[in-house]
Amino acid sequence: MDGRTGATGREGGFTLMETIVALIIFVACYVLIQQVLSIGWRGVSASQGELGALHVAQTRLAAAGVETPLAEGQQSGSDDRYEWVVDVRRQDAERESESRAKTHASGYWVAVEVSWRDEVTRRGRSLQLKTLKVALPK
Repeated sequence: MDGRTGATGREGGFTLMETIVALIIFVACYVLIQQVLSIGWRGVSASQGELGALHVAQTRLAAAGVETPLAEGQQSGSDDRYEWVVDVRRQDAERESESRAKTHASGYWVAVEVSWRDEVTRRGRSLQLKTLKVALPK
């Protein structure tokens, strides 16, 4: 055997060290991709929960004064996995007399708070929308 044959055989295949390094690089890339996808999935799940809660809050806010007349007080209920509370307060209740409220338009603060449990983190979440609505006298 001459010296050239041994050198050619050595260049022709991978050594154990090269194979281990390639395997480590592959595993590191796999773990990185898995973590990125997991974080992305959590973000999608959280945004779906917030979107659903926003829809419930907007629906309850739009219904206030339409389905029932505006009057001070609270209503609560639940839709699917969301619990909501509608709080209606007169804008200037301390300065406005009852006789004036019956003859003039009145402003009411309508606040809707929606709470739910996040599916991924299992933490309680909530959001609140608030607006000023006008009630005309009857």
